[in-house]
Amino acid sequence: MTKTNITNPVLLDLMQKHINLGIEIEVAEERLKKKKQELKQISEIEFPEAVAELGLVGLDGKANVNGVEYRIKLSNFYSASIPKDRIDEAHGWLRDNNHGDLIKNTITIDYGKGEDTKAAAMKMTLIDDKQKFSSKTGVHHQTLGGWVKEQTEKGQTLPMDLLGIYIGQKTSIKED
Repeated sequence: MTKTNITNPVLLDLMQKHINLGIEIEVAEERLKKKKQELKQISEIEFPEAVAELGLVGLDGKANVNGVEYRIKLSNFYSASIPKDRIDEAHGWLRDNNHGDLIKNTITIDYGKGEDTKAAAMKMTLIDDKQKFSSKTGVHHQTLGGWVKEQTEKGQTLPMDLLGIYIGQKTSIKED
C-alpha cells in the first residue's frame, strides 16, 4: 500500500466526521460513566441511609411519582473478590474451613492445527507427552458472592478483608 497525502475534499470531509463522532462518543461515554456513579451513590448509599434514619430495617413498597406507580425495594447485596496479593492465603483459609470446593481448577493446553487426535488423548498423555500447559486456580466472584450471602444469612463470621467481601444495600425502582 502506498502512503499518500489526502487532499480529496470528500475524503477530508468524511475524515472530519469520523474524528468528530469519535470525540462525541468519548464525551458521551464519560458522561454515562458519571451518571452511573451518581445512580450508584443514590441507590447504595443515600437511599439506604435515608431509610435507616427513618428507623426502617428494609423497604418494599409502592409509590406514586408524577402520576406513575412505582415499586421500590431496598435489599441487601453481597459481593466478594479475593485480592490478588492474598489468593494463596484466601484459598488456604477456604480449604482449612471446609470450603475448598469453591475453588475451581482450570488447565489449558494449546494444540496447533491438525492436532485433533493428540488433543483428544491429552488427559491420558499430558505428563508423558510433556505438553506445555497453563493452570489456573480460583474462585469465581459470583460463586464467592453467593456463598458469602448464604454464610452471612446463616450467621457465620467470615474474614472480610481476606475474601474481599462487601455487603451493602441496593435500591431498585421499577414501574409497576
